[in-house]
Amino acid sequence: MENKNTKLSNEEKLMISKLQSGKLSLIVEVIREVKVNGSVLIIPYLFEIVASKKFAPVEDDIIRLMSDVKKKDAVPYIIESIKKYNFEEKMAGIVAVCWQSRLDFSAYLPVFVELFFQNDYQTSIEAFTVIEEALPNATVAQKIECLKILEKNISRVSEILKPLYNELIKLVKSSLDMTPGSL
Repeated sequence: MENKNTKLSNEEKLMISKLQSGKLSLIVEVIREVKVNGSVLIIPYLFEIVASKKFAPVEDDIIRLMSDVKKKDAVPYIIESIKKYNFEEKMAGIVAVCWQSRLDFSAYLPVFVELFFQNDYQTSIEAFTVIEEALPNATVAQKIECLKILEKNISRVSEILKPLYNELIKLVKSSLDMTPGSL
C-alpha cells in the first residue's frame, strides 16, 4: 500500500528488513518494537508474515497486536492486507481485529459483505460484527450500497448463514430508517 509519497524512515526500513529476514528471533524483536512505537507502514509486512504460514509461533501475537492498533490511518493498510492475502483459518481472527480495534471501517462495508459470503461461519460472524459496528458511521450511500450487495447475493447464502443473513439485512435496513434524510 506504500505510495510514491510515502517515505519510510530508517527505523521503518530496518524493521521491514528484520521482518523479511526469515529469522524468527528478529521477527519477535520487531513485534516488540511495534508494540511500543509502531508505524502503520509496517502493518502489511506483519500481515504478510501471518499469510505466509511460516512463523506459526508469532501469528497469533501479530493478530493480537493488530487489535490494539488505534491509529485511524491504519485502516487502509488493514483492508489492503485483508483483500490481498488468503489467511485461511486465521481470517476470522483478522476480521475480528477490525471491530476489536474500534477503528472506523464504514468506508469499506463492501469488503466485509464479501467476507460474510465467502468464508466460514466464524468469519461471517466477525464480518457481521464489523458491519454492525461500522453502520453508525456510514453514509446513506454506503448503507444503500451494502444493502444492494446483500440483496443481490442472496443466492450465495448457505443454509447455516440464512438466520445471520436475515438479521444483517434487518440491521442495515434499520440503520437506514434511523438515518436523518434517508427516506
